Amino acid sequence: MNKPAKKPAAGEAAPADAPHIDGWRETIESVVIALILAFLFKAFEAEAFVIPTGSMGPTLMGLHKDVDCPQCGFRYQAGVSFEADDIAGVRKRFKGGPLDGQLILAQTCTCPNCRYTASVNPDREGSLKLPDHTLSYAGDRIWVSKASYEVSEPKRWDVAVFKYPLGADQNYIKRLVGMPDEAVRIFRGDLFTMPRPDESSADSAETNLSMSEFTIARKPAHKVLATLQPVYDNDYLLPELTKLGWPLRWQGLDAEASQADHHWQPQDEGRAYAIDGQLDGAWLAYRHIVPGWNDWQRFAAGQRLPAGSQPRPQLITDFCAYDTATEQYSAPEPEPRSLGIHWVSDLAVECEAEIRGNQGRLTLAIVEAGRLLRCQIDVATGLATLSIDGMTGFAPKGTTGIKGPGKYELRFANVDDQLLLWVDDEPIAFDGKTEYSLDPPATSQAAPGGVLPNQLLPTEADLAPVRIASSRLPVTLRHLRVRRDIYYIAVHRPEGQISYYLCDYVNDPFSIRSAREITEFFTEPGRWAAMGSLAIRDFPLEADQYLMLGDNSPSSSDSRFWEDDSNRERYYVSRELLIGKAFFVYWPHAWETYPHFTISLRTRDIGVPFYPNFWDMRAIR
Repeated sequence: MNKPAKKPAAGEAAPADAPHIDGWRETIESVVIALILAFLFKAFEAEAFVIPTGSMGPTLMGLHKDVDCPQCGFRYQAGVSFEADDIAGVRKRFKGGPLDGQLILAQTCTCPNCRYTASVNPDREGSLKLPDHTLSYAGDRIWVSKASYEVSEPKRWDVAVFKYPLGADQNYIKRLVGMPDEAVRIFRGDLFTMPRPDESSADSAETNLSMSEFTIARKPAHKVLATLQPVYDNDYLLPELTKLGWPLRWQGLDAEASQADHHWQPQDEGRAYAIDGQLDGAWLAYRHIVPGWNDWQRFAAGQRLPAGSQPRPQLITDFCAYDTATEQYSAPEPEPRSLGIHWVSDLAVECEAEIRGNQGRLTLAIVEAGRLLRCQIDVATGLATLSIDGMTGFAPKGTTGIKGPGKYELRFANVDDQLLLWVDDEPIAFDGKTEYSLDPPATSQAAPGGVLPNQLLPTEADLAPVRIASSRLPVTLRHLRVRRDIYYIAVHRPEGQISYYLCDYVNDPFSIRSAREITEFFTEPGRWAAMGSLAIRDFPLEADQYLMLGDNSPSSSDSRFWEDDSNRERYYVSRELLIGKAFFVYWPHAWETYPHFTISLRTRDIGVPFYPNFWDMRAIR
């Protein structure tokens, strides 16, 4: 008799040949694809794994649903690992009560773009009718190179598979962030490192090290692209909301009424913006004006916003749509804790710029703690110059391919205290360092008791955190997108709070933790002093020890949590436990084709034929 497969812990990477939620079809897919790729890659040692949970989402998918938002059409993924009891594919069912015997399925997911909460349960009234939304797909199947760590040393930011330190029969997959013989500090959403002090011990993560001794760990440009997560894509705006009084998120900044005709003009119902180039320094700004649950109830009834009740912009937070799926049947409103409770200042702006003149300047800017971080591009010469308010002597320059009229894809990012620019998807090299530090000297003080004073606080200017300016340049902007970096939570649990509540605040500002309260907090600058004291975590590492964190920081079982049977922290992964480097998603979930016939199995109907999801096959960065 075959024994049931062991349930993986959160974040565990299971062998690809283990049976899965999709039954026989998944097994056949794995075998066929594994045989093909084994032949192709026989020149070096590799092994296939599957991702069962969402600890690396949305970089790598565990058991999940693909959802096309029924309002704005934005496609996103939501993790539904709770739908399965174990890796053998047994779905959980309600026991007792009116739902006795019914399958537990994700009922709702929340769109990261428009924040509409959609029902994705095929058995409930009002659910989406498209079959794709009702399917739960197994996690990404990946190839892992075992030879990588046999011929070279692991590198920071690698996505690695390893044996779980407290249960070596389990495989985990995380991003490698800490290297041997150093201390890693998590603070304010970022990672900082320093050479390991002599007095540090791997048996304790409690330190009292000065912040001035640490240096922020900066991701290279290609890793930044791997970790950026969506905030807003203007291609998916909803004109219907504008007609009901909801403001556009992109608007002119301080436009003078006498020159209004020469400022940024919305086109295509607000999906694009154009300016005639008559003004010097005309700004277009993004404001994070996000509809909430109550707003969507009003819109559903066709009600306009009441006069004088314009919504206020919010700070951008660590909201992650992957974590919004819920199995609750009685409360379709998203759980407040899934809306993001930490301010994220590391942002990126992307757009297509159709330049219609031979001279003038285009400026991309990001606001952090009230300071404007700029990239100004002279279209006559193609020269890009970086600058930061109040930072004299910071003016690195780089040559771009932008010269005169044409369409150019632009991306400007402020991530890990460095400024990055891409033109037509190519990173631009600058003649000087683009790294900086906004921290005032006070943050160099010691941090007793796992608390560090945070001097880098948002201001009212951060409510317009992304801006674009034209200086005597006629230009049209399309495909405007805002994205954010990962916010690493240091894991401070306020006294009396449940274990899954991850929070950096020492003075917890959310006494009720309702969605409304969280929204109000991020719209009111007078309440942001609560960010003045944030928790820190230090992780000293010895020789051949590595620190592993998930990309889904609000919901990842990673180094921050691991403890042995004696409640002692065992946050590191030893060198001998590393299996290899993940390098390719060779088999995302397959797509069913329509029309098709189905095979009815115990847990679901499988459409036949199915075809590979080629466009989601990708290299892992």
